[in-house]
Amino acid sequence: MWQKRNSPDQSNWSLKKSRSNRVFYGWYIAIAGCISGFLNNTIFTIGLSAFIPKIREDTGWSLTAISLGFSIKQFEQGLLGPISGYLIDRVGPRLMCSLGVIITGVGLLLFARMDSFVTFYSAAVIIAFGQSMGAIRAYTTTIVHWFQRKRGLAAAILGTGFAMGYVGVYPISLLLVKFGWRDSAVICAIVFLVISFPLAQVIRHRPQPFGLLPDGDSIPEDVSELEGASDQVEESDSFTVLQALRTRPFWMVLIARAFYGLTTNVHHVHQIPHLINRGYSPQGAGLFVAVYGLFQMGERLACGPLGDRIGRFRMYRLSFLFLGVGWVFFAYISPQSSWVTVLFFLTYGLGHAAHTVAGQPILADYFGPNRFGTISGIMSPISLTISVIGPLYGGVMFDMFGNFQRAFVLLGPVIASATVAMFLAGSPTLAGSGQNPSIYVRKR
Repeated sequence: MWQKRNSPDQSNWSLKKSRSNRVFYGWYIAIAGCISGFLNNTIFTIGLSAFIPKIREDTGWSLTAISLGFSIKQFEQGLLGPISGYLIDRVGPRLMCSLGVIITGVGLLLFARMDSFVTFYSAAVIIAFGQSMGAIRAYTTTIVHWFQRKRGLAAAILGTGFAMGYVGVYPISLLLVKFGWRDSAVICAIVFLVISFPLAQVIRHRPQPFGLLPDGDSIPEDVSELEGASDQVEESDSFTVLQALRTRPFWMVLIARAFYGLTTNVHHVHQIPHLINRGYSPQGAGLFVAVYGLFQMGERLACGPLGDRIGRFRMYRLSFLFLGVGWVFFAYISPQSSWVTVLFFLTYGLGHAAHTVAGQPILADYFGPNRFGTISGIMSPISLTISVIGPLYGGVMFDMFGNFQRAFVLLGPVIASATVAMFLAGSPTLAGSGQNPSIYVRKR
């Protein structure tokens, strides 16, 4: 059990910043997660969809059958969320991430050799299993242990890697033209394994065994000497899973995440068809998405320190309002209306960046870092079940009206209403406040 140590001179304790000139190790973990996020988003989140035309051409399979494989991958990742989150907390993120990288690479190699629906769907299941273990959750779980006051900036670095994934799809399209989809998949698998596995070895679960606290603060010598070991210092109070489930913030954050998942899936699936329907050429639509990714990189890096300054929960609330307004601008975007494009980038783009930067760290702000992986994982299946409806909604609305405008305008107030849920959640109590974090020692 952890409790605050009572001491006559406790009020005089102050955390000493590390006198070493070395960069705080937590930033190396954040950079490793950024690169890993870039590879995961480039190859597995966005890049695999670029394989679909080549697969159809080579196999003659229907688009519905091919899309089912991608749906299986996404759905399984959500269902595995609670298990992977629990194992990350219990076994440790480095081991889980390392195993996940290997399993994901094997799944992609199987994908390159598939010659039937059985092998295709099996590859999708294996990739989803590996992704749920070794993708962003392992790095995010680590980051919330290594950072408290600067969680926003650290999360921004992670999110920048995912934004780079929009741009990274272009090299994959070149590979597909030059080598075909099977050899391109093998190349992607090799590159992914060679880079991602060493990156996973950078992960260290907590800073305490290294004589540090979150954000690079040093453990006071009085505490380490008195208690005999730096690993007896806990970084913060944390909720148990059951305690978190009994709180209003858990369910309000879950509702907000579900609304976001519902709308963002529509954007991922239907953004290019909408752009083409509004008058963009296929190449122009692809360029639009790439430029959007470049803007996301800058916006996410800006939102990180901004959230640390004004409060990540405040920025998270505002993100839904920006997204709501942005959906309306996106509905009426066209090559002839450059001002609408600018307003879309400033509203939806900023809301997207703010949500990405604050969305995961805010769970640690509310419930602490110790069960972050498990709590985050528990939310995944519920959010996923609702988010699956989004692309279907967009397709039905298009079939009814011949465009996406009505569908996207209606999504504006839907996502904006998540702001109400976040106000009902209240302010988090475990977020870094810019002051020295509390020191906790094990009760003897």
